[in-house]
Amino acid sequence: MHRARTAVVFKEVQTGERLLLTHTGLRVNDRRSRWEYPSGTVVGGSMRSILLVVGLAALSGCIRKIPGTEIDDNADSRAILDVMTAYRAAVEQRNTQAIIDLADPAFRDDGGSSNPEDDLDYSTLYTTLATRFQRIEDVRLDMNVRRMEFEEATGGARVTYTYTLSFKMPTLSGRTQTDTDIKQMLLRRTEESGKARWRIVSGI
Repeated sequence: MHRARTAVVFKEVQTGERLLLTHTGLRVNDRRSRWEYPSGTVVGGSMRSILLVVGLAALSGCIRKIPGTEIDDNADSRAILDVMTAYRAAVEQRNTQAIIDLADPAFRDDGGSSNPEDDLDYSTLYTTLATRFQRIEDVRLDMNVRRMEFEEATGGARVTYTYTLSFKMPTLSGRTQTDTDIKQMLLRRTEESGKARWRIVSGI
């Protein structure tokens, strides 16, 4: 019983440095240095070079989609993927401040349950996450972006993603615990110092 509740608590935290294409979507992963396409073809190179190729293809008349996905290839979608990448890295490093730096002041999350003890908001984010991170170690997180939807009227975006989170909780057990689920992350586009920036509103 206690172990199940632990999974609910820690599935609130998730992002990385590299993006791997899979047959189901776009996977955020910083432990690899290349891109993999659904066919299994491996293309070496950085994200910048891949995006350059995509951009050139778009100029030649192709539909601008991030390869292997139905996600539009534009500045906003790439910026959101960067946020999710940074979020994943922060979780694996148990870096509370880095997660707060990605959050919007209006951030609020119910943890996917009706239990108020799982609730997070911007004012309690630091102390709550710091406490949770102190209890776990050997954190590994994979995220797979399935869908990205934009709401022009509100300047918001909704990202549907699956994740696999593994960690150890020494005070509970020496065994690795794993949690897998599908979630939605809500983000809001803001203007800061004359530059557009996406911040997380919910769904971590």
